[in-house]
Amino acid sequence: MNQSTDHWFGTDPSTALCSSSVDNGTCAYGVPAQFTYGSAALGTERAPGYNQMDASVFKDFHTFREQSLNVCVDAANVLNMISISNPNNTLGASNFGQITSMRSVPRQLQLSAKYIFKSSQVQKSGILKVPDFFAAKPIRCRDF
Repeated sequence: MNQSTDHWFGTDPSTALCSSSVDNGTCAYGVPAQFTYGSAALGTERAPGYNQMDASVFKDFHTFREQSLNVCVDAANVLNMISISNPNNTLGASNFGQITSMRSVPRQLQLSAKYIFKSSQVQKSGILKVPDFFAAKPIRCRDF
């Protein structure tokens, strides 16, 4: 079939556009006769797949008493996979069957840091309370 980004539907002569304005049955892609539907079933042509893997790594460093430093690294498309877009399917176009763009973004990295200050003593209703780090809500990288 010799499928490539320049010839997504293949290089076989039967995959070429019909030379006449009406599909005569000898070619795969053409305009159907007036007031009729084409003969291709749904799902007979497939577009390229899309893959992207994102990752996030974070670490809390406790510095002094109740203070901490939250460091986070976010990566979009961490494996730098290329996902090409759909082929042009406009009959009669000069780039019919060609893939001319990509869906995926290039690898992107983001580094962030957040320094957290907490009071060592919290006064509430006359009761002296010491905050507990393990009962605190976890901090996500996207909360910055």
